Order: sequence, then structure tokens, then C-alpha cells
Amino acid sequence: MQKKQRIVVVDGDARPLEQVLRSAGFEVVAARSEEEIFQTARHFSPSLIIGDFKTEGMNVLRFCKRVKRDYILHYTPIIIVTKQGEIREKIEAVNGGADDYIVSPFHDEELLARIKRAILANENALNANPLTKLPGNISVKNEIQRRIACGEDFAVYYLDIDNFKVFNDCYGYERGDEAITFTARTLLSAMKKNENQRECDFVGHIGGDDFVMLSAPKKVDALCRDVIEQFDAGVPQLYDQVDRERRFLIGRDRKGRTNIYPFMTISLAVTISQGERRFRHFAEVSQKSAEIKKYLKQYRKSIYMVDRRN
Repeated sequence: MQKKQRIVVVDGDARPLEQVLRSAGFEVVAARSEEEIFQTARHFSPSLIIGDFKTEGMNVLRFCKRVKRDYILHYTPIIIVTKQGEIREKIEAVNGGADDYIVSPFHDEELLARIKRAILANENALNANPLTKLPGNISVKNEIQRRIACGEDFAVYYLDIDNFKVFNDCYGYERGDEAITFTARTLLSAMKKNENQRECDFVGHIGGDDFVMLSAPKKVDALCRDVIEQFDAGVPQLYDQVDRERRFLIGRDRKGRTNIYPFMTISLAVTISQGERRFRHFAEVSQKSAEIKKYLKQYRKSIYMVDRRN
């Protein structure tokens, strides 16, 4: 079954808009104040934010700019609902980064068509992963190439989950998806905890259990430690109680033999491009990261390794 797309609705009287969206099969989360809207969106990673933004103390231009500057919400499309003749609000919204607007009262069919178009356009543009909503492989490659071309100092983190296949085989794809989304939330949470120089931050999902992060070089050790700490603390909750108590899974290897597998861990292969030792092409990043990841596989615990290239 296809997972429902989630939409954050912002409206002084959100019920009519909520009803239309729920009837169309969307999962709706309502919010009111600017801070509630922002934190709700950060928590739920919605496919879209929509509303009239007429709540108390709300400033459309400020809110749109805030969303588009945030590394978690930057790619989330925004649709503004305005009344006939509100030209100023439309201009402010578009200038602030809103992706579209619709005039109220609206026809349900037109509203849904605009919403679906905005979501589809955003997913296509980002190559976003449909499960985590994080930028996908193409966006990751483009962002790394951009930083190389600009001569920026940056760190690249290639991450994957050890023993994920066994977990997925034992518990099924739905539970596997839970492990993937848990990992995505862990990376975003660790990134948020280390938000200095946040304009350098980027979190992408290549696919499966493979993720990429980018940050300023000086954040590497603190960020890696936070990722590992949060991952190791939360991962036991993904297992059934009987497996949590014995701290391992019983599964089959590729040859059908029964084996004992420890809980999932996370490996972080980190490379740094700075000073005189800069990457010249994306392929260099990929190759060096693959070498580090292969080395880390010999360890049966969450671990990171940094190649500082100096």
C-alpha cells in the first residue's frame, strides 16, 4: 500500500481545507502559530505546507524565507491561500519563496491539481527519496560538484546501516522502512544539534540504507559522535521485545544457513576537502569513501573514520 503524503495546513479555520485534503487521500497535520507551523513541519517532513497564514503574529514573507533558509525544510513547497484582490500578499509570498498561490474561494479540483503539481515538481526537481523526503542521488552529486567547483572547504559523510538486510528479511519491508526513517531522523537531529555554520549543512538519501551528509570540516568529530550516540540509543526500540532481551537476531545468510546477527550499527566514512588537498571531481569523493567504508566493515560496532587528506 502506498504511504499517504503528509501536508501541514495553516489556516485560521482549517477544517474546510482539511476536509478537502483528507477526502483526496492526504494525511493532514494542522498548525496555527508561526513557531508551531515551523516545528511541526520540521518534525513531520511534509510533502507540502499550505494555508492562508493569517494567524496572529504571522508574517508571510518572514515565514517563507525562514522555511527556505532551513536545511531540513528548504525543499518543502509552500502554497499560499489568498483572497480575491490581495495582490500585496501574493507578491510577498512569491518574493519570500512560496511556490504557488491559490485564490479563495477555490474549486476543490483546482486546489488538488495545484497541490499535486507542486509536490510532483518538487520531487522531480530534487530526485527526492519518497520515503524520507531527503534529496536523492542526483541532488547529492550536484551539491558535491557545486562545492568542488566553488572551491569550498567541506566534509562528506557516506553512511550506511550494518546488518540492515537481516533486519529487513526478518521483520519485513514495512519495519525496514521504519529503520530507514529512524536513521534519517537521527541524521537530521544530530545535524540540528550542531547547527553552527548551518549554511554548509546538507543531508541526502542515496537510496536503501545509504545516506550522505555534508558539513563544514570543523564539525566532523562532534557530528559523528552525535550520530552514533543517537543511533545506538534508539535502534534497540526497532526490534521485538524478545530480540531486544537477547540482543541479537537469528537469520539466514545468502546460502540459507542459520546465523546469529547483532543489532544494526552505523558506519560513517568521512572525507574532507580543504586547503591544498581538495577534491577535483565527484568520482574522487565516491572512490575514497568506498575505500573507507570497506575498511569499517570489519568492525562490529557503530564507528566513523575520517580521511582529512592532509
